[in-house]
Amino acid sequence: MSFIKKFSFFLLPPVFQSFIAIAVLPIATRMLGPEEYGVFALLSSLTAFGTVFASVGAGYLVAAHYPVIKDEEKKKMVASILAFGLGIAIIFSFIVILLWPAIGNQWAAFSSIPKLALFLSLISMVLSVTWTLSIDVITMDGKAKLFASVLISQSIINAAAIVFGLYGLKIGMLSLFAGSVAGSAILFIGALFALWPYLGGFMSWQWVKRILRLTVATLPANLLENLQTFVERSVLSINVGIAQLGLYTHSQQYRSLAMMTVKAAARTVQPLTLEEARSEDLLFPKTKQTWDAMYIVLTFGGLLSVTVGREIISLLTNGKFADAYVFVVFWMIYLLIQNAGKPHTGVFLAFDRGPAYARIQIATYIIGLILLVLLVPILGISGAFISIFAQMTIFRVCIQIKVKEYKKVPFQDGWIIFGIAFILLAFLISWGLKLNLIYNLILLLVMTSLLLFFARSIVKDAMSIILKNITV
Repeated sequence: MSFIKKFSFFLLPPVFQSFIAIAVLPIATRMLGPEEYGVFALLSSLTAFGTVFASVGAGYLVAAHYPVIKDEEKKKMVASILAFGLGIAIIFSFIVILLWPAIGNQWAAFSSIPKLALFLSLISMVLSVTWTLSIDVITMDGKAKLFASVLISQSIINAAAIVFGLYGLKIGMLSLFAGSVAGSAILFIGALFALWPYLGGFMSWQWVKRILRLTVATLPANLLENLQTFVERSVLSINVGIAQLGLYTHSQQYRSLAMMTVKAAARTVQPLTLEEARSEDLLFPKTKQTWDAMYIVLTFGGLLSVTVGREIISLLTNGKFADAYVFVVFWMIYLLIQNAGKPHTGVFLAFDRGPAYARIQIATYIIGLILLVLLVPILGISGAFISIFAQMTIFRVCIQIKVKEYKKVPFQDGWIIFGIAFILLAFLISWGLKLNLIYNLILLLVMTSLLLFFARSIVKDAMSIILKNITV
């Protein structure tokens, strides 16, 4: 399958999921508001720890070994990852259930959450873990069609379950959790299809030892990532309230939708990046071509958020979440920073440097957590943004510095700097002059025209690749 066809199949799910989300939001927000979404986000951040424990460094292991081992070894590796991960997810669920009364006593925000919501969230986590563990194999095998089919089916079932729960069963907030379980069941089935060629293998002590070593090395970083989310949502609920937390987490949905498009590119180009990382010249031409195009897309997303974000979100949410548009603007900038240094990351993964990568993550997540605890009580949601931006910026800079110790990797992040400056300029004009919709549309037209002019060579290359593959 050609690069562009793979990318199309990896991109199709987020486009479809965006369409479904847009269709469901007005229906769901007639019955639900920021508080209900805040509770859902808070509990999801707790059960997400189970996914972290279960992932056992699978991504590092697959990236480093899967492309270079034989099929029999692949079966052993996949069987070991799957059995280990599912076992940990189930054990985690029982521990949370046993500790739930103590968690409710310790954090008032959890005490009012129904137990049924907890059970549904844990079931969803266990079911979806299998899919999480299979994604790296799907990426390496290039099974873009399967990936698209599963995620499209999942989004349909998730949306249908939420709507049926709200209007058929009339279970209110629990509809969000019921939808999560229904969607995760589809992911579980999809993972079985993806891993079917490897399910005949048996756990290997050799691979289990590697999993354990990677778990010891990478688990602290993964735990800190989820702890950051958990602390972020906890301190926000305490200092600004559940309703403001709901606005904040609602804005993260748009970040997630944009990130799905970015991940489509990442999954398509990752095998090529790993191959380029193992080459002698280390020029990363295909990596640069792909990511420059994605940086332009994210910059355009930022311009859309600045100019028409409020009106779009207001229309989709019956006016309840309109104020979240400012957060979305800064999430687009955050995504640019988050996706910096792709050649450097490729070198880390290709040469099995996962533990070093994780140590940098640990240090920067600790910085982020400290800033969260210090700044949110003083600055509220602004404090959360400052801490998260500081953590990600320091992390990306440290990655690039560390790689220079053993490989000379080119700097390819010029369009990230351009994109951040461009979005901030548009925001300062729109927000500073308090432009109405008509003038914001004019601003969008002008800024987009300038963006296309400055990035004309990137756009031209992307269009030529697309047209070439369409005519083939």
